[in-house]
Amino acid sequence: MRTPSSDRSSADMVGKGEDALDRAAEAWLSWDKNPKTSELVKKLVSEGSRELLEKWFGSRMEFGTAGLRAAMGPGVSQMNDLTIIQTTQGFCRSRNSYFLCYDQTTIRNLFDNLRNYDGDSKYPKLCGKFEVKGVRDLTTGFDNNQPDNKAILPTSKSSQMITFTFANGGVATMRTSGTEPKIKYYAELCAAPGNSDYNQLKKELNDLADAIEQHFFQPEKNKLQSKAD
Repeated sequence: MRTPSSDRSSADMVGKGEDALDRAAEAWLSWDKNPKTSELVKKLVSEGSRELLEKWFGSRMEFGTAGLRAAMGPGVSQMNDLTIIQTTQGFCRSRNSYFLCYDQTTIRNLFDNLRNYDGDSKYPKLCGKFEVKGVRDLTTGFDNNQPDNKAILPTSKSSQMITFTFANGGVATMRTSGTEPKIKYYAELCAAPGNSDYNQLKKELNDLADAIEQHFFQPEKNKLQSKAD
């Protein structure tokens, strides 16, 4: 038989206060698929047991010299199904956007500039403070991630598409749209397993995407129109 608390949504189970502890417990209830640990958290929330909630959600367990060690139980401070999945997979974030450009010559010059960024036929080594480790250009067929520098994915000279891999683990693809006057980009950054600082990951991705817009798109120089908010 289901208890009344198990029929309530995670948002209903958490107190109405907007403090970090309430948000952490609410997030946990929306992610945890283990009925045993989620019921324990729901019970604490319904009872208003702030002391135990603080113990379970006040701080996330971290890697030490002996690896990841903590008591078994619910919450981000203990070992359980959810924290193991989060730790082994790491966290990922993406940021996607575009610029409008109605001039094909400007678009071609923008991408040609990237192909000659550091001299003739030399792709960029840096994007602001971010080091570029790899380049795949599916317009020209270049890919320095391959032993012969030749892309193994299909190429097309009729469209522009370059993917940059960064030393911090970030990956960004810039490409034209086949149906709209847009130059799009897709940026992604995944934290290493064990790195649970989601806010830092978000900041680093935003810094990387901002650098791509500033240094690779150069919207003012190329008179690009930003995406409407």
